[in-house]
Amino acid sequence: MAAADARFIHITDLHLTSNDQLLYDRIDTWQRLCTALSAAGHFTPDAVLVTGDLYNSESLATSDLTALIDKASQELDCPVLVLPGNHDNPNADIYGTDQAVAIGPEPGDHVYRIGDMRVMTLNTHGQGALQGHLTDTQLDWLGSELQTVAPSGTVLAMHHPPTPTAHDFLSTVGLADPRRLAAVLTATDVRLIVSGHLHFPTASMLGAIPVWSGPALAYQQNAYAPRGTLQGIDAPGISVIDFFADTHAIVPVPLDIPTALFSRPLPN
Repeated sequence: MAAADARFIHITDLHLTSNDQLLYDRIDTWQRLCTALSAAGHFTPDAVLVTGDLYNSESLATSDLTALIDKASQELDCPVLVLPGNHDNPNADIYGTDQAVAIGPEPGDHVYRIGDMRVMTLNTHGQGALQGHLTDTQLDWLGSELQTVAPSGTVLAMHHPPTPTAHDFLSTVGLADPRRLAAVLTATDVRLIVSGHLHFPTASMLGAIPVWSGPALAYQQNAYAPRGTLQGIDAPGISVIDFFADTHAIVPVPLDIPTALFSRPLPN
């Protein structure tokens, strides 16, 4: 198979804490983000998508993250595109507009060009509510922007997935009324929706459009937890998303690598 036309690294649900605090008294989320951005360099991406829950609390937004993202963008030689999640202050400075070719009605609603592809980011709100939503104004803006077709199609990035998942409770805290979004996206060039929020990788469909909710960076939800419980496990990951002319491929990549069973050269 030919090389990918474009490659994105997807990072989601960082849950950064204050600099002197470990998440759940165990996880240095700032160091984990540095590890993820370093891992991104291994894959030589054309862009990095960070789909929300940057902080563990909306009161923690600082300039430190902006500086780290700017530094990573320079070192990776690609844009690092950031949008808010339900734990974030949507008015923080991190949702920069200097690379956006269009700006929407809510903080984090942006349009970017990555080569021949278009990336649209959406603020799905949810602060204090868990479940996300899109306003009528956002949907009108989205539909208007999508009237113009991008040469290699569009990726839509948001925090809350617009589809259910294999967990009864988590299926109730995604995007509210996803049918409204599906109606706007019908017959457009959107080829993939990328999201987070669930804290475990989930592939699904919104109508005819694939949806990927990537593994979280901070911790995963244990899908095999006892019934009636939420159980977080320390298993950070990112995603590699490759786009080809008429398809795409997604690989979830764990950042804590188990002991190798074997290591040998590729066959000729």
